[in-house]
Amino acid sequence: MIRQPRNATNRLLLGATGLVLLAAGVWTATASDRLAARMPSWWPLPHDPLLDRTRMTELRDHSWWTPTVMAVGAVVTVGLILWWLAQLAVRRPSRLALAAPDSHLHSTALADTLSRRAETIDGVTRSRARLARHRGRIHVQLQVRIEPGSNPRTVLQHVNNLISEAQAAAVPHDLTVQVRVHSTHHRAAHVH
Repeated sequence: MIRQPRNATNRLLLGATGLVLLAAGVWTATASDRLAARMPSWWPLPHDPLLDRTRMTELRDHSWWTPTVMAVGAVVTVGLILWWLAQLAVRRPSRLALAAPDSHLHSTALADTLSRRAETIDGVTRSRARLARHRGRIHVQLQVRIEPGSNPRTVLQHVNNLISEAQAAAVPHDLTVQVRVHSTHHRAAHVH
């Protein structure tokens, strides 16, 4: 649920920008002189520049023009940079409400527990779990590194049992887990 408002805002902003650009394009492509004659005098005609040299000179003569243009440009630039940075932010659920009243589970505790429990499985040398929330579901990415010679099928059976326990602990949340298994390679001995 954390990412849905951001997605909705993005879609609204993209849709509004698209509609404005579409209207401007239609106006530029289809406006005729008869239609232009009915518009107010301040409305720009399709074949006229928005600001000609005389109008720019008149605006520059006002003391408010330059600071206003600079302030609007700065605000728009900072707003777009903040919006862009917000898109990069990975939002992880910090506390998950559980089915029992007044009970919560910290997402870092769940990730740490999954990592530690996976490392206790025979054949696993290292494990790392990362949590993220998307559309009301909790996604766990579990990376498991197994020892050379270990049977991956046996390791995955134990990991599957661990995932079942984690899903039961996270009720009422829907927990989906993606497991990536990597193997540790033997390093050949170097002869000097």
